[in-house]
Amino acid sequence: MRSLILTALAVLLAGVAAAATPQPAIRFDDPAHDFGRIPARGEVRKHSFIFRNEGTTPLIILKCYTSCTCATITFPKQPVMPGNSAAIRVSYDPEKQQGTGAFFKTIQVYSNDPEKRSILTIKGEIFSEE
Repeated sequence: MRSLILTALAVLLAGVAAAATPQPAIRFDDPAHDFGRIPARGEVRKHSFIFRNEGTTPLIILKCYTSCTCATITFPKQPVMPGNSAAIRVSYDPEKQQGTGAFFKTIQVYSNDPEKRSILTIKGEIFSEE
């Protein structure tokens, strides 16, 4: 019985120690954006995904990937300090999208947050003006 109590206490203390480890934490205000209806020959649409470092150490965006060449991404190259906010900017070019109709694209954000990856999404509908 005594060893069971000691084992439970060790597991509990390990969990508390892990929770107290300083680390960054990326949190987005809204990880999804709807561009609505966009003409096929329309101008490039832009959106900024605002995020905050809710952790206790500097947050570093390592890389971002998009599911399509119709979207380009810019992100901060400098660390985002705890409590500070920054933005990942997405530009969507409807002329690079093949065809008309609904679209749904993902952006994968890799950072030094222990959760490793965040997913952002953009969507909308391309229509022909003809």
